[in-house]
Amino acid sequence: MQHFSSWPPPYVPETPLKFVFDLTGYADLNEDTMLDALNYQGGSTDEEAAQILLRVATGAVLNAASGLNYPMSVPQIESAVDDALASADRDQILNLATTLDRFNNSSCPLN
Repeated sequence: MQHFSSWPPPYVPETPLKFVFDLTGYADLNEDTMLDALNYQGGSTDEEAAQILLRVATGAVLNAASGLNYPMSVPQIESAVDDALASADRDQILNLATTLDRFNNSSCPLN
């Protein structure tokens, strides 16, 4: 469930993902929106690992920007994601995705 009415400003489903994260190296994702990212499935390729991270990172940004007691700020999330993507290290990308997913699922009041 995506709770469009609960998206915190300045984010809307149509916000380009490249306005939130540095997608250098992932040109195929440059036209995608935050809503697109929430629908990524992921998979075994390096780009699909990036999609896994971007899916959970989009949720993390929305949670942090909503004023929830999220363990990271929006700038911290953006920086960590940008660093992981720039590393092109699949393990680093997926480890951060796991961490953010755990944070996202710890206390969502909109479940």
